[in-house]
Amino acid sequence: MDAVVRLPVDVSQLAPSRVTRRMQVGPVGALGFVHPGKNPGAALTAAARIGRDLRLLGALGPSHEALFEELQRQAMQAGVACTVTGHLTEKRMDEQIAGVSVPVAPYRHISASGSIGRWIAAGRRPVVLRNPWVEELARHAPWALTVVDPPEFCDAVAAASENLASTLTGGRRDGLLTTEQAARTQAEVLEVVSRA
Repeated sequence: MDAVVRLPVDVSQLAPSRVTRRMQVGPVGALGFVHPGKNPGAALTAAARIGRDLRLLGALGPSHEALFEELQRQAMQAGVACTVTGHLTEKRMDEQIAGVSVPVAPYRHISASGSIGRWIAAGRRPVVLRNPWVEELARHAPWALTVVDPPEFCDAVAAASENLASTLTGGRRDGLLTTEQAARTQAEVLEVVSRA
């Protein structure tokens, strides 16, 4: 038996996000541990193209200080700033997410991303690069992501910066599984497999 249980995305119980002054003047944001696989250079390129700073919401991955220093150097040359928040509590993460203008996830690696799920859970619609997991998520909840191929990434970030409402989900949940639903589905699949 072949079965795929989709990963959960628990949407916040908070009121749906609205475009605020903080978002209008805020930086482009990338979320999660900072390391080469997260492709922060692409996020910086897109941010610099629209004259926005880049804020990395998370901690530097082990031994990646040199990567961050290079990003800062490139940002300075482009006339913008690149900052990293370090580890954030869930409350501080929500605060930082609320101040980002355009959420992005330009990851080159193919994986199921907790960072993308965290954007969506907080009511934000990130601009993401196409990969199999992203496409699977977008089939069930197309409203949750702006999916593009690498050549389109900078243009998509620019378009989102001109229409910040497009970076909000309005608190939608349709097409997503909660943790409880995913666990129940997984248990049902395991029960069927165990009988086979």
